[in-house]
Amino acid sequence: MMGSESIDLRLENIWGSWLAFRKGKHPSAELHEFQYHLEKNIFTLFNDLNQGTYRHGAYRTFVVCDNKRREVSVASVRDRVVHRLMYDYLNEIYDHTFIYDVWSCRMGKGLLGAIQRAQSFLKKHLKLDLHAKNDLVLKAKDGLRFLRVVLYPPGGKLNNRNRKRVLERLNVRNAGSYSGMVKQFEEKKYLKRFQWELFDFLSFS
Repeated sequence: MMGSESIDLRLENIWGSWLAFRKGKHPSAELHEFQYHLEKNIFTLFNDLNQGTYRHGAYRTFVVCDNKRREVSVASVRDRVVHRLMYDYLNEIYDHTFIYDVWSCRMGKGLLGAIQRAQSFLKKHLKLDLHAKNDLVLKAKDGLRFLRVVLYPPGGKLNNRNRKRVLERLNVRNAGSYSGMVKQFEEKKYLKRFQWELFDFLSFS
């Protein structure tokens, strides 16, 4: 039991979960095999779920190499139908509790929407434009901020004003963050000076 109602395990609901799962799937030998004995498989799943004898099977693991090498683990078709059944049930209970910018596994959301949303924020608030073909940052009109220190351009060095801000705002809680930032963006001759300043600061804190 979850919420005010238990999950609907009627045959028509399981069938609906199969149809929702099947939509848009690429053909595979396992999918063809499940569909070839579709009625038997759906009835068996219906009985197992209602009699409490259903057990999730093992995952199949394989490696794909598209943009990079990744290890992927996939459940059987039978188990993924149950995943869809659970998703539809839990979605009604929890979806309204999520903030707007939760984009994974939600109706009307998804990866493409998340990318478009992120791009709109980058352009509006950070004045960042993305290359249409390879999504590289082209320019940063107002620079980027980290712990209220402007880092501009990306990969550039801190100017005197920002060095002063770092030392003024340095405290025990943010010392680690500032130290990491200075190591990345500071010139070597100033980095050694900052490390001595940090040592003195922590010694007397």
